[in-house]
Amino acid sequence: MDDVTMHIILQILTPFVIYLVAEEIGVSGILAVVAGGVTHAIEQDRMEANLAKLQIASSNTWNIILFILNGLVFVILGLQIPDVSTVIFQDEAFNNMQVIGYILIITLCLMVLRFLWVWLFWAGKWSATKKKQNVKKSRSFAPRCS
Repeated sequence: MDDVTMHIILQILTPFVIYLVAEEIGVSGILAVVAGGVTHAIEQDRMEANLAKLQIASSNTWNIILFILNGLVFVILGLQIPDVSTVIFQDEAFNNMQVIGYILIITLCLMVLRFLWVWLFWAGKWSATKKKQNVKKSRSFAPRCS
């Protein structure tokens, strides 16, 4: 078995082992896994350049795992939404128009927040680019003034 494969298997299994050990000794498993993840991220930054093969394989593996988990979340949501919506719309305790209003308000708020986020990021990037251009212009005029 290749050394890279062994490292990736350890990366995948480590959070599960940390969680089980932490729960067994009576501490928070979730906090232990978070601490382990932070430690792993710090150690990954210290990796040497000769481990490039491991870094590439590890990055690709985690991207695939994240893609699969995101897909599972949306599949589960898709399976649950029809049941939840029929229960809500058939229950007399819920005002259907109020529920629809809440859905529209939340959707509108999310759209506005996303627009503001993108606009603020663009404005910050634009101003940083403008400052760099001004610095370059001021440097280009400096030799002429002397």
